[in-house]
Amino acid sequence: MATSTTIFKKSMTEKEAMASKQTSSVTGAEKLQKILFSYSKKQEKKITVAIVGFPNVGKSSIINSLKGARATAVGNTPGVTKSMQEINLNKAIVLVDSPGIISTDD
Repeated sequence: MATSTTIFKKSMTEKEAMASKQTSSVTGAEKLQKILFSYSKKQEKKITVAIVGFPNVGKSSIINSLKGARATAVGNTPGVTKSMQEINLNKAIVLVDSPGIISTDD
């Protein structure tokens, strides 16, 4: 029977291996690309798509998947994205990566 330490080490090794793979074959990336490309053609102008959400949910990973390359830094801990970043998907589409949204008591 595996100990929790062994399982943790295996999990971390698998995460590292997954992170080193190219991101262009992620499930759903092609479908989302087609939707964005289709929408930008209908608009007949450059569109900007903002990726927003809570910290550490994969906003930057989505952008990397759409781009098919490492365009933004990603990490296991919240706070890797420090400020808004614009990434050109192509001539007609700009993706905006944002830091995580943190709700307050206000």
